[in-house]
Amino acid sequence: MKLRRIKIGRDCALGTLLCLALSACAFGGQIVDRVVANVNGHVVLQSDLEQEIAFEAFSIGRNPDVFTADERKTALDRLIDRELLREQVRPSQPAPADQVASQVAAVRKLYPLVRPTQVGTPFCNGLA
Repeated sequence: MKLRRIKIGRDCALGTLLCLALSACAFGGQIVDRVVANVNGHVVLQSDLEQEIAFEAFSIGRNPDVFTADERKTALDRLIDRELLREQVRPSQPAPADQVASQVAAVRKLYPLVRPTQVGTPFCNGLA
């Protein structure tokens, strides 16, 4: 009977240790990147902001570690503005085929030296 109690106690201790080890793994995860802004469903990450700051520092010849909080906020605002502009540029729906054909015809009228028989030349870029 005493041997059985020891086995049960040992099993409980092992189970408790296993639970503690698993919970430490679950809650002790490493943070890879943080979300600093959400622009209409597009996420701006901390690494994007750090890259923007590093580029800005490089372009003006400064150390990125000495940027003030206001300069960091300005860099974040620039990233947000850039994403908003990118969203405006993206077409919501593809252009209809007849509209594309009419635009290609208009460009061909502007540049009459490039003929459809010259497909594959550097000036035509595969438009036929």
